Amino acid sequence: MPIVKLNDNPRLSKVIKVGMPNNRKRSAIVIVSDATSISSYFSGGSRDEWSAVRNGRQVTLPPHAGAPGFDRPANYGGVDVVLDDGLHLVCGGTFCGKPATPKVYANKQTMEKLLDEQI
Repeated sequence: MPIVKLNDNPRLSKVIKVGMPNNRKRSAIVIVSDATSISSYFSGGSRDEWSAVRNGRQVTLPPHAGAPGFDRPANYGGVDVVLDDGLHLVCGGTFCGKPATPKVYANKQTMEKLLDEQI
């Protein structure tokens, strides 16, 4: 999981600003994956908040644990999201009671376009 400085990569910074407009962190963690599981339950001072970005705009995520109106039990594992071309999944939230460093999930082709380098 490489950490990327947002000042060095304006495209990554824009994706995070669209997905998490209140983010004030100066770096992000990038994760290359074809799919991931999302869940937003609060547990022990930590909570993940998820957002999806495509073509510079926020898109709707499937209902997932912790999302408004989602009525699954607390032990529900989450929802699997397939990361197709052009989709960026941004994860922020709270870690140990403090703002978490954002994570950006995307498949290999999308991440290479975003970072301008081979992965």
